[in-house]
Amino acid sequence: MTERLAGKLQPRGRRADKVGMGIDRHAMLSELFMKMDADNSGTVDLAEFMGIFSAVGNKSAARDMEMIDRRVQESAQDFTNYKGHDRGQKGVKLADGFLQQEGLDEFIFHMLEQLESKSDFQFQKIIKVYHQRIDQGERALKLRKVFMLTDVDNSGYLDVVELKVLIEAGKVGLGNARDSEPAEEPQGMYKWIKPEVLSSMDVNKNGQLEIDEWVSTLLKVEEGSTDEEFQATVDEWNAIVKNGRRVTMLRHVFTRMDADQSGSVTMGEMLHLAETELEKSAVSEVLRMIDEGYGNKDGEISEEEWITAMLDGHKNSPDEALFRDCAHQLEVLQKNQRKDWRYRYLAKDAGNLVVAMRAAGVTHLVFVRHANAVPGLSVHSGQPHDWSFDDLSRRLTNRGQAQCAAARTAWFGACPTRKTTLCSPAARAKETAAYMTFDDDSALAAAKLPCLVIDSLHPFGQAADACESLVARFGATPLRHYLDVDGGETSFGIYNLGVCRELAIKFRLSPVQREKGTYISIFGHAVWLNSVAYAVACASECSEKELEKLLDLELGEAEGILVPLYGGQIQKMVVPL
Repeated sequence: MTERLAGKLQPRGRRADKVGMGIDRHAMLSELFMKMDADNSGTVDLAEFMGIFSAVGNKSAARDMEMIDRRVQESAQDFTNYKGHDRGQKGVKLADGFLQQEGLDEFIFHMLEQLESKSDFQFQKIIKVYHQRIDQGERALKLRKVFMLTDVDNSGYLDVVELKVLIEAGKVGLGNARDSEPAEEPQGMYKWIKPEVLSSMDVNKNGQLEIDEWVSTLLKVEEGSTDEEFQATVDEWNAIVKNGRRVTMLRHVFTRMDADQSGSVTMGEMLHLAETELEKSAVSEVLRMIDEGYGNKDGEISEEEWITAMLDGHKNSPDEALFRDCAHQLEVLQKNQRKDWRYRYLAKDAGNLVVAMRAAGVTHLVFVRHANAVPGLSVHSGQPHDWSFDDLSRRLTNRGQAQCAAARTAWFGACPTRKTTLCSPAARAKETAAYMTFDDDSALAAAKLPCLVIDSLHPFGQAADACESLVARFGATPLRHYLDVDGGETSFGIYNLGVCRELAIKFRLSPVQREKGTYISIFGHAVWLNSVAYAVACASECSEKELEKLLDLELGEAEGILVPLYGGQIQKMVVPL
């Protein structure tokens, strides 16, 4: 036995001597531990552990269990050396929600520490109370287990809105008995989600239900029920939640697969599930089988058809296997959809733009975000940002003008840009171009600046409602975040192709293609500009590494992205302010 292990075990013996030999505290605590294992599974999960600590609340119980967990993990290497196998893998794993019996010694040690100052009489009284809590708390324990099953994201609370969505999802495919809530007084599990019951649980009125509120409220709701009725309600709830988790995962896969968010999946969209060319025929066959067996034979599948077919096909599969398959499908879908859009950029409008600019002697595009500008009226009124006419008229602030001067000195002035700039119709974008190009006041500079206005660079200039919704929802964040959202890749893809189409047409018809200089500057707005730069970089066949870097790049005010049209390194041009 190692010295460390001996050191951990030795104090326990001394502690037992100190509290006296009148009672066997170790034996009493061992018996308590075994009794906590209510389902005789050989393990004690967090819900069972909290059974004796319910009076002091969920957080206190979780803290005690976490303390035991740390002790086992600290001792893991000692047990490995002593017993010759990886004891550490069998210890307490709080993240998985269980305390294995290998943690028995640690449980005893922890409890002896907590109760060290108690006399034998007090110790026995406390242990008796713990036993009574377990005996009397069978319903509470079951409700705790129900709560933990329902808390699908392990956040420690239930969101009322998400709870209702989960329950509705759970009724899918479980038969007519659960298709709708009874019109009369809710029975069975439905009495748990009555508005007045949920309201009484939500003590803080924040829409979040904590475990102690959940247990205490439902114990009162179930006061008049028999044990058989209570168990039937628990079983019904668990069946609904388990099915709801399955439906939610399958719905997530469908929504991701539905790239254009049309509500149905076509053959082209479903082929994104194929990891290799050989798998494409199998995926095609799956769509045909679902369409013919569960659908209306229209060559597409709806969300309902997909979920019904998948639930049927996985009815004998454990939840873990289904969730693992769904997670893998989401990974494959994201990878293939991104790969597909990168090819579209190369083959379509972004590729045409790159070809036109290369032919005119252009080697780089500099995408520049506008400098600091006055806020729009929507900001003053506390409303969401409005990409309408009001946004187009926003002017630069004094700070914005200083940013432009600093950028001109630091990097923009050294770029061999052509005289004509390509610019969003927004006033702040035009002023940024003027202040970066000339060293005099904006009115004079703007008058001298040849500017080719690209209307679609501003969201108001084309139908970009889906993109605007994502920006309003997530705020300022790297492009990757928007593309990873369901439908984001397609929404920004359509926007990018629209901008590149206008850029290519106006470039070919303007004098800028005959000007000197190998760089062309394009002035626009935050993530919208990042997105177009990404499309051009894809069409320029930049490396995977550079494209991934661009997805995580955030443009600050008066900063730029330098994209090489012949591949190479993408650079962020920074203002030293």
